[in-house]
Amino acid sequence: SDPIVHVFAPNLATVCRTSTEKGKDKDGKFSRSYARVDTWTERNGKWECIAEAVMQFPERSKPETPLRNGES
Repeated sequence: SDPIVHVFAPNLATVCRTSTEKGKDKDGKFSRSYARVDTWTERNGKWECIAEAVMQFPERSKPETPLRNGES
């Protein structure tokens, strides 16, 4: 996805984005989605990534049968 940049100070920013990894392994095809956040700081005139966090989104389960009117 397109990165979203949040600037917190003149020398501190985060970059947020999502990505998808698709492939094949011994169990068959897979598709995994991730959220990523990189934290950047400017030191001596150069931007450096000082931290990265990556989280895999949970796999979606099959949708349940929708409730009918009046059911809870």
